[in-house]
Amino acid sequence: MNFDDLTLPDGSATPVTQTFKRESNKNGLAIWSNRVTGIPASYPKITQSIKEPNKDTPNYRVEVRVALPVLETPGSGSGSGYVAPPSEAYRLLMALTTSCNHRSTLEQRQDALAYFTAYIQTPEFVNTFVNYESIY
Repeated sequence: MNFDDLTLPDGSATPVTQTFKRESNKNGLAIWSNRVTGIPASYPKITQSIKEPNKDTPNYRVEVRVALPVLETPGSGSGSGYVAPPSEAYRLLMALTTSCNHRSTLEQRQDALAYFTAYIQTPEFVNTFVNYESIY
C-alpha cells in the first residue's frame, strides 16, 4: 500500500478537510502530522503499525493512534518583554488496537471493521465520548 498524505474532515459543524502529511514510515510504524498550526508541539498526529504473527502469538495486531495536543502559554510574559513559548497543556488520544487470528477470513475481518466503524457513530458511543454521558 502506498504511503500517501491523508485528507480527513475535522469535527466542526461544517467539516473542514485537514491534510495530514507523511512524516515517516520506519520499522512498520507510519506517522502522519497536520502542520497547519506551524508549531510542531501542536501538530495533530496519526500513527499506524502492524505486527505479524510469530511463534508466541498467532494474531496480526494493528494499532492506530490519533493524538491532538493542546497548547497553552504559561504566564503573560515579563517586564523585559520575554514571553514563554507555548507548551503542551494536555493531549487528546484516540487509540484502536485490533487483534485478528491469522486464520480469520477476509469476510470476518470486513464484518468486524464494519461493526466497529458503525458502532463509533452511534449515539451511545458519541454521547459517552463527546459529552461524558454514561450508558444507563
